[in-house]
Amino acid sequence: MVKRFFQSILDTVSCIETIEIVLCLDDDDIASQGITHDQLHIKKVVLPRGATMGLLNRACFDASSGQYVIGINDDVIIRTKGWDKIISDVYSTYPDDIALIHVNDLLFRDSLCTFPILSRKACLEIGICPEEYRKYRIDDHIYDTYNILAYLGYRRIVYLSDVIFEHDTDVRNRKDLSGKIFKSGQSEIHIREKEIITSDISVFKGKLEERKQDALKLVSLIDKSRYEIFHSGYGKLLNNIKDPYSYRQKGFVKKISSKQYGSLNNLKDDRNMENDSMSGWAGDVTLSGLPCPTHKKLLIQLMALIKSNRLTQRIAETLLKILEKALNQYLKLPVCIRKVMDRPVFKLIRKYREIKYSGE
Repeated sequence: MVKRFFQSILDTVSCIETIEIVLCLDDDDIASQGITHDQLHIKKVVLPRGATMGLLNRACFDASSGQYVIGINDDVIIRTKGWDKIISDVYSTYPDDIALIHVNDLLFRDSLCTFPILSRKACLEIGICPEEYRKYRIDDHIYDTYNILAYLGYRRIVYLSDVIFEHDTDVRNRKDLSGKIFKSGQSEIHIREKEIITSDISVFKGKLEERKQDALKLVSLIDKSRYEIFHSGYGKLLNNIKDPYSYRQKGFVKKISSKQYGSLNNLKDDRNMENDSMSGWAGDVTLSGLPCPTHKKLLIQLMALIKSNRLTQRIAETLLKILEKALNQYLKLPVCIRKVMDRPVFKLIRKYREIKYSGE
């Protein structure tokens, strides 16, 4: 999985020189400690096996040096060309560097920021995440903090629907499909370790007040003078939040698609409580100029040929939609039936997504 993840970076990144990868490894995993790559800048952090996920993330952040950080796993395939430039361009619209960028993982999509992209400035102020989280609620914790920030008037969550970081959960679940199934839309995640889940939910609920204070700190970074003037008013607003979900609004998240018309200038930093209207971003996701495997070049050429003819494009899009519906229906089948067919079907899903996103 690490090898595949590395290759997806090389296939899609615009400027490899600006990217560093921090791997957190178990102290008894000698083989993984030997991971190297001649094209990627890799740092390694070694911790005792059994360390909490919160501690792993904090250790990685401490070892990193980038202006922006992405919390990510090795079971990810990056699909979108030039994702690093897109992220950089979005952050350039926020001079204070306070924003949570949210990519499309093809699983939770816009309902949860699974792989949070944060600025070092923000993380140095409030931390990247509490170390008490053992495994499951780190993304919820970060997402809720920035939702509280939006509740205070600063909408700083940007969802990039066309920046695809595919979360290949099947690769981890293939060996053991037993246990509780959590459904999200038309996808499934097989969840085990109920005691850890219960523990992390308890930590998440118990840290609501901490997230409120973290949101206030972010307000201070965005506009210190306004924070000082309206501090008491912010406190009264925060008192209205009794649970992490009741206060949220769809408008808290700015959704941007490369297919929309507009400009990143619409993500301007509005100091008047950010009441700007965001109409989206239009840009070209192009090849990075890095070496591309032959089969991917052929796919890109094929998509270009299809798009040059309107009738052919419509037929191809219709066939892809039919295939997508069929695959989504397959994912709803009982696990006992899927065990036999999962491997070939998921190979088909990989190929489908490669065709769909290689042409963009």
